[in-house]
Amino acid sequence: MKDKSINEFYYKILNIRSNIIDIEEKIQKCIHEVVPIIKKSNENLDRVCKVIANNISISLKENKIDNIIINLKHYGLYEHEFVLSRNLSNNQINYFLIDPSFIQFKNEYPYLNLKKLNSNLLNNVINKGYSIVDDKMINDYFRSFNYEERIDLNELFMDIKTKKIK
Repeated sequence: MKDKSINEFYYKILNIRSNIIDIEEKIQKCIHEVVPIIKKSNENLDRVCKVIANNISISLKENKIDNIIINLKHYGLYEHEFVLSRNLSNNQINYFLIDPSFIQFKNEYPYLNLKKLNSNLLNNVINKGYSIVDDKMINDYFRSFNYEERIDLNELFMDIKTKKIK
């Protein structure tokens, strides 16, 4: 019982909501608020990752979903932004990579790299605009952009939150 109260205290400090019953439904709703409007004038979502990431982030915040925007240029990579979101379920933190604009890379790098590394992640991001991710999956995503250092989701989220990005 003591561990549970310590975890609850820890998660409250981090401001991670645990009472969202279906975060995936809320993420889908946020994506559908943003992407169709942009697709009207840019079907392939070319070069609009910043617009999409920022608007989805605002929508997630309005729905009280903890999230950060990550720009891969801070890791010495191609400039591309996506959203990383998290919630608490059954005393476990779940992370969601939200990147509907990844479709712009279809049949090119990094799409082809991710197809080889993690086709399940690729299918989720291409078809749904997001995927639940763990450390392996986030590393596959970064490696698709040719990033070779190891990424830890907890550290990544906290580094961005505290603005200690590389």
